[in-house]
Amino acid sequence: MRQLPLLFLLFLSTSIFSQSINLHTSPFTALDLAPRWRIGVEYDTQMDLAFSLDIGYGNDALQTRTTDRRRWDNNYYYLEFRPEIKLFLTSFKRTPNFRKLQQQRLGRYPANSSAAYISLEYFHSHLKNTFSNTNILLSSNLVVRFDEGRFHKIKNGGHFKIGIKHQAGRFVIDFSGGIGGTRRHKFYTDVKNWIPNYSFYPEAFDSEPFDFADKHEFIGTRSLVHATLNLRIGYAIWRKKL
Repeated sequence: MRQLPLLFLLFLSTSIFSQSINLHTSPFTALDLAPRWRIGVEYDTQMDLAFSLDIGYGNDALQTRTTDRRRWDNNYYYLEFRPEIKLFLTSFKRTPNFRKLQQQRLGRYPANSSAAYISLEYFHSHLKNTFSNTNILLSSNLVVRFDEGRFHKIKNGGHFKIGIKHQAGRFVIDFSGGIGGTRRHKFYTDVKNWIPNYSFYPEAFDSEPFDFADKHEFIGTRSLVHATLNLRIGYAIWRKKL
Protein backbone atom coordinates (compact mmCIF):
# COMPACT_ATOMS: atom_id res chain seq x y z
CA MET A 1 0.00 0.00 0.00
CA ARG A 2 2.81 2.44 0.87
CA GLN A 3 4.36 1.90 -2.58
CA LEU A 4 1.26 3.18 -4.40
CA PRO A 5 2.24 6.91 -4.33
CA LEU A 6 5.63 6.05 -5.85
CA LEU A 7 3.92 3.89 -8.46
CA PHE A 8 1.55 6.73 -9.34
CA LEU A 9 4.46 9.15 -9.73
CA LEU A 10 6.13 6.67 -12.06
CA PHE A 11 3.00 6.56 -14.21
CA LEU A 12 2.84 10.37 -14.29
CA SER A 13 6.46 10.58 -15.38
CA THR A 14 5.74 8.31 -18.34
CA SER A 15 3.12 10.76 -19.59
CA ILE A 16 5.99 12.97 -20.83
CA PHE A 17 6.61 10.32 -23.48
CA SER A 18 2.95 9.46 -24.02
CA GLN A 19 1.31 8.97 -27.35
CA SER A 20 -2.12 8.85 -25.66
CA ILE A 21 -3.80 8.86 -22.27
CA ASN A 22 -7.15 7.15 -21.81
CA LEU A 23 -9.59 6.71 -18.97
CA HIS A 24 -11.50 3.43 -18.81
CA THR A 25 -13.90 1.34 -16.80
CA SER A 26 -14.53 -2.41 -16.46
CA PRO A 27 -18.35 -2.69 -16.42
CA PHE A 28 -18.67 -6.39 -15.61
CA THR A 29 -16.87 -6.14 -12.25
CA ALA A 30 -20.12 -4.68 -10.86
CA LEU A 31 -21.72 -8.10 -11.47
CA ASP A 32 -18.95 -10.12 -9.81
CA LEU A 33 -19.49 -12.24 -6.68
CA ALA A 34 -17.47 -9.51 -4.96
CA PRO A 35 -19.02 -6.53 -6.81
CA ARG A 36 -17.13 -3.28 -7.25
CA TRP A 37 -16.79 -0.38 -9.65
CA ARG A 38 -13.41 -0.44 -11.38
CA ILE A 39 -11.94 2.55 -13.19
CA GLY A 40 -8.44 3.21 -14.47
CA VAL A 41 -6.01 5.27 -16.50
CA GLU A 42 -3.56 4.11 -19.17
CA TYR A 43 -0.53 5.81 -20.68
CA ASP A 44 0.44 4.59 -24.15
CA THR A 45 4.05 5.57 -24.85
CA GLN A 46 5.77 6.37 -28.12
CA MET A 47 7.45 2.99 -27.79
CA ASP A 48 5.57 -0.33 -27.80
CA LEU A 49 4.77 -0.03 -24.10
CA ALA A 50 1.76 1.08 -22.09
CA PHE A 51 1.30 1.53 -18.36
CA SER A 52 -2.05 1.37 -16.57
CA LEU A 53 -3.46 1.56 -13.07
CA ASP A 54 -6.96 0.31 -12.18
CA ILE A 55 -8.70 0.95 -8.87
CA GLY A 56 -11.83 -0.89 -7.76
CA TYR A 57 -14.22 -0.01 -4.93
CA GLY A 58 -17.34 -1.76 -3.66
CA ASN A 59 -19.75 -1.06 -0.81
CA ASP A 60 -23.23 -1.89 0.40
CA ALA A 61 -25.02 0.39 -2.08
CA LEU A 62 -23.44 -1.37 -5.06
CA GLN A 63 -23.76 -4.95 -3.89
CA THR A 64 -27.42 -4.48 -2.94
CA ARG A 65 -28.27 -3.61 -6.54
CA THR A 66 -26.17 -6.27 -8.22
CA THR A 67 -26.36 -9.29 -5.92
CA ASP A 68 -29.62 -8.71 -4.03
CA ARG A 69 -27.81 -9.48 -0.75
CA ARG A 70 -27.21 -13.10 -1.71
CA ARG A 71 -23.88 -13.09 0.12
CA TRP A 72 -22.82 -9.83 1.78
CA ASP A 73 -24.45 -7.60 4.40
CA ASN A 74 -24.67 -3.82 4.80
CA ASN A 75 -21.06 -3.64 6.05
CA TYR A 76 -19.66 -4.97 2.79
CA TYR A 77 -16.46 -3.25 1.62
CA TYR A 78 -14.04 -3.96 -1.23
CA LEU A 79 -10.91 -2.15 -2.42
CA GLU A 80 -8.40 -3.21 -5.09
CA PHE A 81 -5.37 -1.86 -6.98
CA ARG A 82 -4.11 -3.29 -10.29
CA PRO A 83 -1.00 -1.78 -11.92
CA GLU A 84 -0.08 -3.28 -15.29
CA ILE A 85 2.63 -2.97 -17.94
CA LYS A 86 1.86 -3.93 -21.54
CA LEU A 87 4.11 -4.84 -24.46
CA PHE A 88 2.38 -4.52 -27.83
CA LEU A 89 3.18 -7.29 -30.30
CA THR A 90 1.38 -5.66 -33.22
CA SER A 91 1.87 -2.00 -32.56
CA PHE A 92 -0.20 1.06 -33.39
CA LYS A 93 3.10 2.71 -34.29
CA ARG A 94 4.68 0.17 -36.66
CA THR A 95 4.52 0.28 -40.49
CA PRO A 96 2.25 3.33 -40.74
CA ASN A 97 0.36 3.97 -43.95
CA PHE A 98 1.70 7.28 -45.25
CA ARG A 99 -1.54 8.29 -46.97
CA LYS A 100 -3.55 7.49 -43.87
CA LEU A 101 -1.18 9.52 -41.69
CA GLN A 102 -1.50 12.50 -43.99
CA GLN A 103 -5.31 12.30 -43.80
CA GLN A 104 -5.16 12.01 -40.02
CA ARG A 105 -2.99 15.10 -39.81
CA LEU A 106 -5.61 16.97 -41.82
CA GLY A 107 -8.35 15.65 -39.54
CA ARG A 108 -10.11 13.77 -42.36
CA TYR A 109 -9.60 10.24 -41.15
CA PRO A 110 -10.22 8.77 -37.67
CA ALA A 111 -7.45 6.70 -36.11
CA ASN A 112 -8.92 3.18 -36.16
CA SER A 113 -6.55 0.35 -35.33
CA SER A 114 -6.10 -2.80 -33.24
CA ALA A 115 -3.07 -4.19 -31.45
CA ALA A 116 -2.35 -7.47 -29.66
CA TYR A 117 -0.27 -7.37 -26.50
CA ILE A 118 1.13 -9.34 -23.59
CA SER A 119 1.27 -7.89 -20.10
CA LEU A 120 2.23 -8.37 -16.48
CA GLU A 121 -0.28 -7.33 -13.82
CA TYR A 122 0.08 -7.07 -10.05
CA PHE A 123 -3.05 -6.98 -7.90
CA HIS A 124 -3.91 -6.27 -4.28
CA SER A 125 -7.46 -6.59 -2.94
CA HIS A 126 -9.08 -6.36 0.48
CA LEU A 127 -12.65 -7.54 1.12
CA LYS A 128 -14.50 -6.99 4.41
CA ASN A 129 -17.90 -8.20 5.59
CA THR A 130 -19.72 -8.93 8.85
CA PHE A 131 -21.06 -12.44 9.48
CA SER A 132 -23.34 -13.56 12.32
CA ASN A 133 -23.98 -16.92 13.98
CA THR A 134 -21.17 -18.59 12.07
CA ASN A 135 -19.07 -21.72 12.58
CA ILE A 136 -15.44 -21.51 11.46
CA LEU A 137 -12.58 -23.98 11.49
CA LEU A 138 -10.08 -22.47 13.93
CA SER A 139 -7.58 -25.34 13.80
CA SER A 140 -7.37 -28.94 12.65
CA ASN A 141 -9.28 -30.15 15.70
CA LEU A 142 -11.41 -27.20 16.81
CA VAL A 143 -14.52 -25.53 15.39
CA VAL A 144 -15.71 -22.33 17.04
CA ARG A 145 -19.01 -20.51 16.84
CA PHE A 146 -19.53 -16.79 17.41
CA ASP A 147 -22.39 -14.33 17.46
CA GLU A 148 -20.73 -11.83 15.13
CA GLY A 149 -17.35 -11.21 13.51
CA ARG A 150 -15.71 -9.02 10.89
CA PHE A 151 -14.42 -11.15 7.99
CA HIS A 152 -11.35 -10.08 5.98
CA LYS A 153 -9.95 -11.51 2.76
CA ILE A 154 -6.69 -10.05 1.45
CA LYS A 155 -5.13 -11.10 -1.85
CA ASN A 156 -1.74 -10.24 -3.32
CA GLY A 157 -0.67 -11.75 -6.60
CA GLY A 158 0.10 -11.35 -10.27
CA HIS A 159 -1.03 -12.39 -13.75
CA PHE A 160 0.55 -12.99 -17.10
CA LYS A 161 -2.02 -11.79 -19.63
CA ILE A 162 -2.66 -11.62 -23.35
CA GLY A 163 -5.11 -9.20 -24.89
CA ILE A 164 -6.19 -7.08 -27.79
CA LYS A 165 -6.80 -3.34 -27.77
CA HIS A 166 -8.92 -1.60 -30.39
CA GLN A 167 -9.06 2.14 -30.98
CA ALA A 168 -11.86 3.78 -32.97
CA GLY A 169 -11.16 7.47 -32.96
CA ARG A 170 -10.96 8.33 -29.27
CA PHE A 171 -12.93 5.29 -28.09
CA VAL A 172 -11.02 2.27 -26.78
CA ILE A 173 -12.07 -1.35 -26.23
CA ASP A 174 -9.59 -3.63 -24.47
CA PHE A 175 -10.20 -7.35 -23.89
CA SER A 176 -7.71 -9.50 -22.00
CA GLY A 177 -7.33 -12.72 -20.06
CA GLY A 178 -4.57 -14.47 -18.21
CA ILE A 179 -3.41 -16.71 -15.41
CA GLY A 180 -1.12 -16.33 -12.43
CA GLY A 181 -1.01 -16.86 -8.71
CA THR A 182 -2.13 -15.25 -5.47
CA ARG A 183 -1.34 -15.38 -1.78
CA ARG A 184 -4.71 -15.24 0.00
CA HIS A 185 -5.13 -14.46 3.69
CA LYS A 186 -8.54 -14.85 5.41
CA PHE A 187 -9.18 -13.95 9.04
CA TYR A 188 -11.70 -12.43 11.46
CA THR A 189 -11.56 -9.39 13.74
CA ASP A 190 -13.99 -7.93 16.29
CA VAL A 191 -15.35 -11.39 17.16
CA LYS A 192 -18.18 -11.37 19.72
CA ASN A 193 -19.01 -14.23 22.09
CA TRP A 194 -17.04 -17.03 20.49
CA ILE A 195 -17.21 -20.51 22.02
CA PRO A 196 -15.93 -23.96 20.99
CA ASN A 197 -18.59 -25.89 19.11
CA TYR A 198 -17.94 -29.54 19.90
CA SER A 199 -21.18 -30.63 18.22
CA PHE A 200 -19.75 -29.59 14.84
CA TYR A 201 -17.06 -32.05 13.73
CA PRO A 202 -13.84 -30.69 12.17
CA GLU A 203 -14.08 -33.42 9.53
CA ALA A 204 -16.86 -31.39 7.93
CA PHE A 205 -14.17 -28.80 7.15
CA ASP A 206 -11.70 -31.39 5.86
CA SER A 207 -10.74 -29.29 2.85
CA GLU A 208 -11.93 -26.06 1.36
CA PRO A 209 -13.91 -26.74 -1.82
CA PHE A 210 -13.10 -24.97 -5.03
CA ASP A 211 -15.57 -22.10 -4.95
CA PHE A 212 -15.41 -18.77 -6.73
CA ALA A 213 -17.13 -17.20 -3.72
CA ASP A 214 -14.35 -18.26 -1.27
CA LYS A 215 -16.09 -19.81 1.72
CA HIS A 216 -15.93 -17.55 4.78
CA GLU A 217 -16.00 -20.54 7.17
CA PHE A 218 -12.34 -21.22 6.30
CA ILE A 219 -9.57 -18.98 7.58
CA GLY A 220 -5.82 -18.99 7.10
CA THR A 221 -3.28 -18.30 4.37
CA ARG A 222 -3.02 -20.20 1.10
CA SER A 223 -1.20 -19.90 -2.23
CA LEU A 224 -3.52 -20.45 -5.17
CA VAL A 225 -3.62 -20.41 -8.95
CA HIS A 226 -5.57 -17.35 -10.04
CA ALA A 227 -7.19 -16.55 -13.41
CA THR A 228 -8.51 -13.27 -14.78
CA LEU A 229 -10.76 -12.12 -17.63
CA ASN A 230 -11.54 -8.47 -18.22
CA LEU A 231 -13.18 -6.04 -20.64
CA ARG A 232 -12.27 -2.37 -20.53
CA ILE A 233 -14.16 0.40 -22.28
CA GLY A 234 -12.38 3.73 -22.44
CA TYR A 235 -11.97 7.14 -23.98
CA ALA A 236 -8.72 8.87 -24.97
CA ILE A 237 -8.68 12.20 -23.16
CA TRP A 238 -5.36 13.20 -24.75
CA ARG A 239 -3.51 12.12 -27.88
CA LYS A 240 -0.22 13.31 -29.29
CA LYS A 241 -0.66 14.92 -32.67
CA LEU A 242 1.06 13.18 -35.55
